[in-house]
Amino acid sequence: SKIVNIMNAELLAKKNEKDEFSTFLPIDQLKQRFLKKKGIEIKQSIINTCGSGVTAPVNAFALHLLGVKDFS
Repeated sequence: SKIVNIMNAELLAKKNEKDEFSTFLPIDQLKQRFLKKKGIEIKQSIINTCGSGVTAPVNAFALHLLGVKDFS
């Protein structure tokens, strides 16, 4: 098992520096940052947790966009 901290800002894109985050990164960049950079194995179950209920759903939706099936 492995514990990885993924901040929402690592998964979201901005149109420019003045804009708020508006969308998820394109799938290829999302995969690079979320799976390869962090060393997450999508063949194992992935559990998303956070203290407020805000971060984990964003990570879960990113996993969904990547086609990962075994996560909570």
